Amino acid sequence: MEAALPASRKRSRCRRGAAGTAGVADSTRGTIRERQQRRRTIIQAKKEGNSASEQKQVVCSGETSYYGPPAHECQYCGAQFWYQERVKRSYSGEGHIRFHLCCRGGKVSLPFLKDPPPFLAGLLNPNGNILSKYFLKSIRSYNSMFAFTSLGAKIDTGINKSPGPYVFKINGQVHHRIGSLLPDEGEPPVYAQLYIFDTENEVQNRISIFDRERDCDDDNGVDKTIVEGLVRMFDETNELVKSFRAARDLLVQSSCQPLRLRLLHDRSKNAPQYNAPTGSEIAALIVGDFSEEKKSRDIIIQDRGGGLRRISNLHANYMALQYPLLFPYGEQGFKLGIKYSRSGVLRAGARNEVTMLEYYAFRLQQRRCEGVTLISGDRLFQQYIVDAYASVEENRLRFIVKNNNNLRSEIYKGIEDALHKGDVDGNNVGKKVILPASFTGSKRYMVQNYQDAMAIWQRPDARPDIVSRVFKLKVEELVSVLKKGTYFGKAQAVMDQYSLLSQINPTRHNWRIKVRVARLWRLSGTSKGKGFTTVELILVDEEGHGITACIGQKDIDKFTGSIVEGRSYFIRNFQVSSHPRKISAVPNTYTIYFTSWTVIEEIPAEASTALPLHIFNFVDFEDLDPRSSALVDVIGQLTVVHPIIHSNSLNGPSVRRIVELRDLIGRLLLITLWGEYATSFEDEFLIETIGKDEPVVIIFAGMQVKLFSGAPSCRSGPATKWYINIDIAEVNAFHASLQGRGAEVVLLPGDGDDAAADDENANRKSVSELLSLNPHDNNGVRFTCHATIREIDVTNGWWYKGCSICKRGLKPTLQGFECTNCNETEPVVVPSYKLNVVIEDSTGRAKIFMFGGVAEQVVRWTAAELVEESSSNQILLPAALRALVGRRYVFQLVISEQTFRTGQLCFQARRLFTPPAVAAVQPSGAHVTQQANPGGSALAVNAATGKDPRASCW
Repeated sequence: MEAALPASRKRSRCRRGAAGTAGVADSTRGTIRERQQRRRTIIQAKKEGNSASEQKQVVCSGETSYYGPPAHECQYCGAQFWYQERVKRSYSGEGHIRFHLCCRGGKVSLPFLKDPPPFLAGLLNPNGNILSKYFLKSIRSYNSMFAFTSLGAKIDTGINKSPGPYVFKINGQVHHRIGSLLPDEGEPPVYAQLYIFDTENEVQNRISIFDRERDCDDDNGVDKTIVEGLVRMFDETNELVKSFRAARDLLVQSSCQPLRLRLLHDRSKNAPQYNAPTGSEIAALIVGDFSEEKKSRDIIIQDRGGGLRRISNLHANYMALQYPLLFPYGEQGFKLGIKYSRSGVLRAGARNEVTMLEYYAFRLQQRRCEGVTLISGDRLFQQYIVDAYASVEENRLRFIVKNNNNLRSEIYKGIEDALHKGDVDGNNVGKKVILPASFTGSKRYMVQNYQDAMAIWQRPDARPDIVSRVFKLKVEELVSVLKKGTYFGKAQAVMDQYSLLSQINPTRHNWRIKVRVARLWRLSGTSKGKGFTTVELILVDEEGHGITACIGQKDIDKFTGSIVEGRSYFIRNFQVSSHPRKISAVPNTYTIYFTSWTVIEEIPAEASTALPLHIFNFVDFEDLDPRSSALVDVIGQLTVVHPIIHSNSLNGPSVRRIVELRDLIGRLLLITLWGEYATSFEDEFLIETIGKDEPVVIIFAGMQVKLFSGAPSCRSGPATKWYINIDIAEVNAFHASLQGRGAEVVLLPGDGDDAAADDENANRKSVSELLSLNPHDNNGVRFTCHATIREIDVTNGWWYKGCSICKRGLKPTLQGFECTNCNETEPVVVPSYKLNVVIEDSTGRAKIFMFGGVAEQVVRWTAAELVEESSSNQILLPAALRALVGRRYVFQLVISEQTFRTGQLCFQARRLFTPPAVAAVQPSGAHVTQQANPGGSALAVNAATGKDPRASCW
């Protein structure tokens, strides 16, 4: 190996030690001089006009593109290439074109195949005599007669019955098997046994076992002259044949002793790596008892019995045992541990061994300095290519099985996930091995790529590798013409790979998805005391999976005009977050967030038909859970539409409407629509249903679940949308299940009494008039009273521990609390208001109670916030509550249930209205104005200090 090193490498090795620094400096200067010389050569080549068009050697005649013969050679291994197969970054001038399809830029260096023996060379000559033509047509049959191993694969012979070039096609897994040295009693010898058993009649034995229907590719018979010549040739040249002949001789000498032939996986470590193998280096004969090593890859062949044994495709003689006609000298093939050549450039820490794919890529090339035995094999060469490809794929599959935990196979684990993916047969449910998109032929690969077709060339069945290479070049040229040419105009878009929503996760940032915007709405609110506005979207992919996407306030203007509900888009450069959202519209672990780098590309309608128009998260009426913050979708028959109710409160005027839905078994669900949803529903409903005598099946999407009168109900929110009698499977199934149920929808007229009940002047009473009422005659009647808050009684506290679901008080237990109203044994404790307020007007004083939301509207703080501020003290009144004293309101009151329990008349506030603005002078002389602020809250502001009493400490 020393003689193979360059002179510069020898000199640098000798200079190490005391003169090591000088050697490194000399080497660096030499590298710099080489780079400078290379640049000067490139510049000179450009000046001389060596354009790329002169190197391409493409001749265009009309509409025909012709590349000519492969006129370029790899500067490292001599493999022949077309100019279009070069590394695109290499310069087009002479001496600077580089090719990596053969030896990876000099990294792979293998011994060249020798020229075939004279007898075989004559048979492989396509221009030879009639004998060579018969041999080439039946070359696979002749190879089977001399092969040591059997080919385990299902060969598809029907594909060649139709006109066209010859195709070698197999189904299933490929493996090579070998039997014993001698056949069982009464059985004829096959494969390797023919080299040992009854060799006096060897020629006749080989011809007699020839299975014409399975192995012969045409109607030609087997020529005895060819068989005899091949027997003599292999005895002289093939080292594997010599080893088997030696086993034959030893069996004759020691017929009573057991004999085994061991084909060594690796040659002697002391032998030069690329020298021609000798018999002692590839096989060993063992007489007597033998203990087989379990971990060895050597092939152990017994004298008799043992059945067929499979050979590892990592054995050095794997291909030579199966294809003696392609490797007449018994040349060794791929094995583990072949090192890269020193002439290649390797990065620190990079792999330094030749892979199986790199080995066969090197071996399949055509070179002027290499024997043509392999590439002249005609149909047998096709079989070798298929066999080599199967070995490479088996090696890759072996790697994928061992590393499947890193390839996102968790979404396929479990029985439920298996059924979700379509594995309805229980026999198929189990552990799966998930193939990545890089594995050719896998499901992910087929989603992202199109299959190539096969081109026809002069004698294409002789050199399928040339057909494949030229076809790839033609496809690339055709795509380039379509994209850059003027035949069909400028390309509008190039379809690229994309991921499904079930595949995305926060571990990557370069996802690209193909989705439809199923729903879109704006969401406004406050966070940490600051207002915000976002745009929320529900995206759905072609598999029907949904995900919520969010556009932040700073990016709304960028995307507002680009995204339209119902249209489809490619979206990339977004952020995937696993942070749970307080309110979710679709069940998904992740959320997509648009950023300033996010790019959207609209997809034409004709190209997005596979994307669903809608996605819903349907929940049965009985499964509605007020404790959940998730938005739900409900489906039912519309039966009653209530009139619009207008009301005034501290938040300003409000509008609401109630509609009633029934499910298939008649259960009732109340839907409360607020604001614009309430006013627009009746008009849209009439437009959709006029002139149609059929039940109205409606979907309310994006609804919030609340508890109303002890039962779950739904109310509208920013995400709410409804769909009337749309054509989807769920609606059609609901229609079919109604079975003649009435189609009438009741539109209730407006009730003047109800409207008056919400008016701040309805049933106006003074305090004295309220105290004179008979509670039994006026139970449930609403009254209004204009009065001033004079006192807040904290004898029994100003807040209580309530249930998060029904807001009722909790009962203490040894383990904590329980709710007797909704039977929750471990309820979530939420502080709630219970204000005992004394109001006064000119006629007297009365006691009223303000609970929950009514008190919260006045205080403008939640009870939980004030409890946190007051350290949970139920007796000490916070400043925000003390500020209520002295304020005037119009109270809407009803007689409290406590009146009937205690016998003392008291009232409960159902709503508060703000009276017209008034001005007064307080005893302290401060001028105070009480009115509704733009946000709807009533504030008492000290004119002298300008401070909000809510912000002061008590």
